[in-house]
Amino acid sequence: MPWVYRDAWTSKIDTSNASRLVYILSQIGKLIKTEKLEQRLVELERRLLK
Repeated sequence: MPWVYRDAWTSKIDTSNASRLVYILSQIGKLIKTEKLEQRLVELERRLLK
């Protein structure tokens, strides 16, 4: 995301596009975090059921 901020600050990309990109990137980050958490929960459940 820092490059989006930098490019918006230097007017290489429009600020409205930068805002959209940051939103999309943050949503992707949340998906990745959720997936990793889900994988950890599945592993814990698997270990508890042994």
